[in-house]
Amino acid sequence: MEIHEEPAEQGKRESRSMGARRRFRCNTLTVGLNEPFEADEEAERCRRPHEGNVSPMQRVNRLLSPTRHRTARPSRSSIALARCGSRRGANRSRVGRPTGKTRALAVASRDRHVEKSAHEAQFGELTEGFTDHTTVGELAAWWLEHVARHRVRPTSLATYRKHASMIDGTLGPVPVCDLRAEQVTTFVSDQLDEGSASRAKNVRTLLVQILEKGFEFGLATQNVARKVKAPKQRRTITPDQAQHLRAECDPRYAAAAALCFVQGWRISEALGLAWQDLDLDAGSVLVRRGSTYADRGGMVLGPTKTRGATGVQTFGRTVVSLLRARHDLPEADRAAYPGPWPTVEHDGERLDLVFATSDGTPTLRQHVDRAIRKAADRADIDSAGLGTHVGRRSVVTNLFASGSLDLEDVARFVGHNDVATTRGYVQHEGDRPRQVSERAPKLLDPQRSDEES
Repeated sequence: MEIHEEPAEQGKRESRSMGARRRFRCNTLTVGLNEPFEADEEAERCRRPHEGNVSPMQRVNRLLSPTRHRTARPSRSSIALARCGSRRGANRSRVGRPTGKTRALAVASRDRHVEKSAHEAQFGELTEGFTDHTTVGELAAWWLEHVARHRVRPTSLATYRKHASMIDGTLGPVPVCDLRAEQVTTFVSDQLDEGSASRAKNVRTLLVQILEKGFEFGLATQNVARKVKAPKQRRTITPDQAQHLRAECDPRYAAAAALCFVQGWRISEALGLAWQDLDLDAGSVLVRRGSTYADRGGMVLGPTKTRGATGVQTFGRTVVSLLRARHDLPEADRAAYPGPWPTVEHDGERLDLVFATSDGTPTLRQHVDRAIRKAADRADIDSAGLGTHVGRRSVVTNLFASGSLDLEDVARFVGHNDVATTRGYVQHEGDRPRQVSERAPKLLDPQRSDEES
């Protein structure tokens, strides 16, 4: 005899069966992806005979949601089953992606980690141990040792080190990839407040060179120092003012001032001049060395700063007369000096320097600068920022502004290897634009020129 259950009894039995399965699922809190899952694997395979081996993740999803396959990938090596209460107080477990505020926080955290990973991959470790945390000071020290040391003279390297110490004092701790243009602008402004425009410009130029190497190495996406314009300087004086300046200058330094303000020499070339290089009767000189200051070494002789500065040059009558007057001073110094007169040797040659002190030692650049400023005060010329290099800048500006020489000719005269460098020395064009506007019609419109004649 067949016994038929009432629908209500059958529903109760199925409910008790589902509750048992739910309690079984809640007993396990954490299942490792690489661990065997303690479930009836045979039953699972029997329910899905058409599938082969399945992953532990798939088995977990199918047990928890038999009618729905979850495809979300976990972010960790295990799946946590959170316990939560139902309306009856029974324990339930949920798994899946976070929702609501939790999801927003998780997505934001993931985005931060992805961005950080991409950043570290872009600025990864480079040669010599560079990373995305490399600071401006560390890069500057590396650049001085491995780049600048092989490019410039020891005296120029010493100047670079002084300027790099100024950079390191303010911008040194900043990572190269975090340096901003406004920080560089503030730094250059502080340098202008503390010193001359010339020094501020030189420090900014050095920072551009250092950061350029960081950009090449991938430490930064751009050279922010290039966005900061070089400080505006730079004063010049007219030929008439230069003449008054020479007239008021100390006779010991007047010839050196004339070499700067008339010949456009660097002061290092003037201080490296020896009497053996001069032919005052012919009014010519052979430039072949310079004298610069080295830390803990004093004034030392060496090659000129550029190859273009070497060679034979012709002097004007003013420079020749001042050098003749300077020639008589060493004789008086030698007579008053106790003991043998000091000698200077360079490249195996004993030299008699033109600009030596009263005790026979090489003259410092600062001595000439001081004499020029004192002469400017006596000549009623503003002495602020006036020095030996103002003479070189004035010569370049006055020659180019005259309109009679091209910039290439001026560059050859002052010994610049690159015309762009000479262009930077020009502070004004004087009457040159008017002269060009008058000459242009004669060259471009010959018919008009014939009518005017």
